[in-house]
Amino acid sequence: MTAVMEGTDVDMIHEPSSDAVPVPRKDGVCLEVRGVHKRYGALAAVNDVSMSVRAGEFVCVLGPSGCGKTTLLRLIAGLDVPDQGQVYMNGKDVTRVPISRRGIGMVFQSYALFPNLDALANVAFGLRQKKTKRADARKRALELLDLVGLSDCAGKYPAQLSGGQQQRVALARALATEPSMLLLDEPLSALDARIRAEMRREIRALQQRLGIPAVMVTHDQEEALTMADRVVVMNRGKLAQFATPEEIYRLPATTFVAEFVGQMNFFPDWTVTQDGTQVRDGTRMLRLAPRENPLPPGPVTLGIRPEDVRVWRNTLSGDNFLSAQVRSVEFRGIAYHVGMEIPGDFAGRFGPRRLDALLKPNEAVRLGLRPDDAVSIHLPPEALIAFVNTPATDGMPSNG
Repeated sequence: MTAVMEGTDVDMIHEPSSDAVPVPRKDGVCLEVRGVHKRYGALAAVNDVSMSVRAGEFVCVLGPSGCGKTTLLRLIAGLDVPDQGQVYMNGKDVTRVPISRRGIGMVFQSYALFPNLDALANVAFGLRQKKTKRADARKRALELLDLVGLSDCAGKYPAQLSGGQQQRVALARALATEPSMLLLDEPLSALDARIRAEMRREIRALQQRLGIPAVMVTHDQEEALTMADRVVVMNRGKLAQFATPEEIYRLPATTFVAEFVGQMNFFPDWTVTQDGTQVRDGTRMLRLAPRENPLPPGPVTLGIRPEDVRVWRNTLSGDNFLSAQVRSVEFRGIAYHVGMEIPGDFAGRFGPRRLDALLKPNEAVRLGLRPDDAVSIHLPPEALIAFVNTPATDGMPSNG
């Protein structure tokens, strides 16, 4: 068996923790990461990241390949030790405590099942490692297989199971020793789209049913938005934003977050007026939503989601109306994608600007838009996000 799994961390994962106390702090925090750094040579894989997880909370760590999300998960798990910073579990410093003593369950992207053990033996493996009686381990493993809907697959080997079934076995094995926290490293990336959607619902429902806190790494924004209570978005080793899915989407903290999570139209080179309630682009003005503290005058990049853009065939004027010309119309099933171009300013200081809109099918059919059509567009003030043009902050938002 050791030859089969040589070079992996699986045989360390399910041992019981003699130190971990599955009781969160009085403020509900069961995991706290404080200013962790991890370098590999010249590469800063994780750079001064702080975050926390509350009891029963599901947190997704989201970001593109190479952003440091898996390294962060390994630091939380104890598979790696940070160069700086601390990791606390249930109020206790576990920065240098090995994974075998942290009381966690972990699910890998590759499932990491023992190919020469059937599903029942795979689930019971961690229990047998902690010297649980064979009969008790078998009973617990059968209960967990039933919990994940695989009671009829107990005698099957990994090669006889589908990808989704293998992932369920891996999940049951991670839960077998009743860990105080569940860690998942891109557990759904190897599955096809239909099974992936089904599994994310099942994992989330199971996590909520058990009340176990969980941290999951993913590069899939839809997974993060649909599964998580809160989302950590990482970029180049740094934490770009840590907030609820709704806040991440509606109030992205940086232009990177805005572009990575969903689609966003960006309009650089606008200037906030002196009173802080409007922005100017040459001769054009756009009104911003009222806010308690007006924006300071200066350059900003405006952002708006394509689904927030309103389109009319008639020539309209007024606050936040602009003229545009249709360049493309694409049917995408649940919506029509309309690519448009806003003309440059009359003084020639700014060239044409590209603008994308997503229209509901009935609205698109009613408008009957075709390339080269002239239209009026409305950019609602409450949907506009103003990002301060500060390279060091990757465009921090100035609307909240």
